[in-house]
Amino acid sequence: MRQAEMNLENLTILPSRMILRRNADNFSTLFLGNDVRYKLNNFATDILKYLILKLSEDFKITLCEMSSELNQPINSVATFIEELEKLGILGFNFKPIMPPQGLGKRIRCVDNKSPISLEWLITGCCDSNCCYCIYDKYRMENGKELSTSEALSLVREIADSGVINVTLSGGEPLLRKDIVEIIRAFYEFGINIRLDTNGINLTKRLLDNLLSFQDTLKISISIDSLDPETNDKIRGFVGCTSRVIQNIAKIKDYGIYTNISTVLTKLNANIPTMIKLCNFLVDIKVEEWTIAFVRPFGKGWDNWESIGLFAEDVPELTFKLMDLSKEINRPRINFIANPASLEQLVQDNNFNFQFLRICEDCQGEGFLSVKPTGDIHTCLFLPNHLTKVGNVREASVIDLWNKAKRTFPLEHLSFSSMAEKCLSCPYLVFCKGGCRANALQTQGSLNECDILTRDRIEIAKLWLSNGRPEIKNLSNI
Repeated sequence: MRQAEMNLENLTILPSRMILRRNADNFSTLFLGNDVRYKLNNFATDILKYLILKLSEDFKITLCEMSSELNQPINSVATFIEELEKLGILGFNFKPIMPPQGLGKRIRCVDNKSPISLEWLITGCCDSNCCYCIYDKYRMENGKELSTSEALSLVREIADSGVINVTLSGGEPLLRKDIVEIIRAFYEFGINIRLDTNGINLTKRLLDNLLSFQDTLKISISIDSLDPETNDKIRGFVGCTSRVIQNIAKIKDYGIYTNISTVLTKLNANIPTMIKLCNFLVDIKVEEWTIAFVRPFGKGWDNWESIGLFAEDVPELTFKLMDLSKEINRPRINFIANPASLEQLVQDNNFNFQFLRICEDCQGEGFLSVKPTGDIHTCLFLPNHLTKVGNVREASVIDLWNKAKRTFPLEHLSFSSMAEKCLSCPYLVFCKGGCRANALQTQGSLNECDILTRDRIEIAKLWLSNGRPEIKNLSNI
């Protein structure tokens, strides 16, 4: 569209939700539904922030006014607006209307002074008894959990603090009778929602309700094998497997974005089991498959002798899954370390150690967890006394986050204080310090090596050096 034809009186925001978050590096990230995101520079950020604030309030805008208020050349502003139109973020030739009820709070700007992701263990109740459950200890908190009114108040605080992504887990979150009400509250703020469930309680009535939130909702279902005997044993629920398989297919019929979560243990970590599960997920067109080795926490640590497993223990399966992650487009397979990213790191001779972080997942963009009783923690795996910063019944989420940034013990750990062998380790550029909870659990110290991450990187590098074995035809395995 030429500048002369650009009538900003007919300009409108097209997505039903949009969150613009200013990052610490002076860039910003634009979050749309279902994890769609764009990184913007300062110039683009200023223009889009201006548009969000004006259009969400139905202000009349002209190109000259924008250029003057932002102190930017009019041609540059017009060019960026055209780029947003191409991306489907802005549209022309629409009658200017006020946003639908509730839409104003779903199109917003937040700063970088808040956590970007939050996991809420919304209940300790669960109808499964998984052999590797990390959160089994929270079953004892039943009766002390946040009420519906407290939960809805917490949703608003989470949104006000600038959180972008929320994971609702447990226990089994679908055992809360108010779960749809809580999801709806998050949806109205445009927050990405991942619902972690064992898949047993996904009724048609529930899916009918969840369908309304599908542009920001992802359902993640746990299944470790299609073999009922194996999966039932892992899950501690006889008869659950066939019901979960039916419900996975049912979700896909509804068109809701689906992630399948699989944990590898001694009970299911073999190629035939994983290929059978993979073929099923390909056939029903599941979007995402997340595969992880059992972690040494909770019941996983208690049962480690019978279920514990490392990547190096099953190299053939590890290689096969990494191959599949490269060969299969759908589902997208998330497993161990992305080989493409590993290759990039290997090739990058200008890696700057100054930007290494102790914990890539939890400190990368800002993370908090909320326990069923409202306790706020900065890590899901370290001992509670190291990571608890308060309770939402006593302080706001943003105040607790600010406290966490001041007091979280890992915040003060630098690479100079870590073990000398860690500093000299050739894998430091890949693990970035690894997981301190892994180190504490397996080695007895926060400053020791995270051997789980080290071993996974070692086998990933071995896979790269072997030239990626050919993929066999899945139907012949």
